[in-house]
Amino acid sequence: MNIRQFSVVSMLLLACAVAVSATPEVTGLSPSILPLGKQVDITITGNADFQQLTRPSTTAAPATTATNNGTVSTSAAATTQAPSATTAANNNGTAVATTAPTTTASNSTSRRLLSTPSEWTVSIGGISASVTAVNSGSSVVAQVTLPSSTTAGSKALSITHSGTQIAVASALSFDVQKTSPPMKLTMPGTVETFVQTDFKTTMQRLLGLESIQQVHIISVSAGSVVVDFVIVNTATQQTVAETATASVEKLAEDGTLSKELGATGLEVDGKKVTVKDSSEDDGPSAGLIAGVVVGVIGGLLVMAGMIWLCNKRALKQQHSTPDMSGGASHAVV
Repeated sequence: MNIRQFSVVSMLLLACAVAVSATPEVTGLSPSILPLGKQVDITITGNADFQQLTRPSTTAAPATTATNNGTVSTSAAATTQAPSATTAANNNGTAVATTAPTTTASNSTSRRLLSTPSEWTVSIGGISASVTAVNSGSSVVAQVTLPSSTTAGSKALSITHSGTQIAVASALSFDVQKTSPPMKLTMPGTVETFVQTDFKTTMQRLLGLESIQQVHIISVSAGSVVVDFVIVNTATQQTVAETATASVEKLAEDGTLSKELGATGLEVDGKKVTVKDSSEDDGPSAGLIAGVVVGVIGGLLVMAGMIWLCNKRALKQQHSTPDMSGGASHAVV
């Protein structure tokens, strides 16, 4: 075995070792909390080997093969030289056609297209998802609607690429949960300027949720900005979906939604709810006015009582004082 052959064998062994050691693995899911009965887009990310599966694969052809007088050689040049005929005379003076050395070469490049959705399959708890996009060097996007009849709880992800099962990091799964009835909130602005993360963060804070993923936005439409959303339970918050509508209605009626989000309208499960404008000055509340009235009346009663007691004491003292002038006259007589 010469040096060149040894180098080729070494490279092949190295390539095999790299291929064996490459282990694509899913390491991230977003969102990981999924609402039952609602369509949701899931972004699946992974390690470097997983990312490589989403990239284009370029395979250069072997070295160019050339033929020169029957001898096979290797060249990087991609040229094809057509035969050229020359005429020479033999010893008898007869013209003999001879063919010049012929060189043929090929230099082709085989390029696999970007990884396509059809190369991937995704399922969640045995329910198939539709792979809608593959982001080169990054992630796979799948769309799924889990039936409302699905049992809530932890659901495992299954994903394959070209028929090969992809590993999923341990403890990585979906939390599939029930949702609140749908709510629609109308706010100023446009669909283009609406920031979903800001909306979710605000609602999470106002409702005391564990994660912004519990605020699932179904759609955002024009008409100022109309946000159609639901609130989703988690494994540790099992009642927020049931109480969400009442909580949001209260936030609308006390002006909190107007103050925090500029909300001007709310619809809960098809029912319109009045949204108080936080900028309105309604004057003193009924409770404050009642308190003031009670305080004033109480004060007047106390003052009246004190006056009555003072008058009573003065009259008592007047009746108990002796008539000194009458006693003195009687002594003189």
